[in-house]
Amino acid sequence: MAVARRKAVENQEKIQKIVSQRGQGGLIAHSTDGRLFFLTSKDVRRAKISPRASRAIEKMLQGSEGSRRSASSSPCSKTLRWLLSHNPKSVNWRRVSVWWMKNC
Repeated sequence: MAVARRKAVENQEKIQKIVSQRGQGGLIAHSTDGRLFFLTSKDVRRAKISPRASRAIEKMLQGSEGSRRSASSSPCSKTLRWLLSHNPKSVNWRRVSVWWMKNC
């Protein structure tokens, strides 16, 4: 565990060094699997979620916690994880999200 923590600190220090050299402002994001990502201010503005979409996401997450159909909770939770980890601007994502909204 100490090795993983040390590597994470080293990675964060490397990112800080790169950012200071380039003079870019931005945000360091942590993924659920422990990886670090640096998003420039431009990327952050471009990827910002609108208030309407934010409310929709909150509803989806609340719906997944108290699943209405316990028998189909496993496919619903897997589908929700897929939706949250893929590009929402694709046609396939929209089709899957419609299925998820109807069935979960």
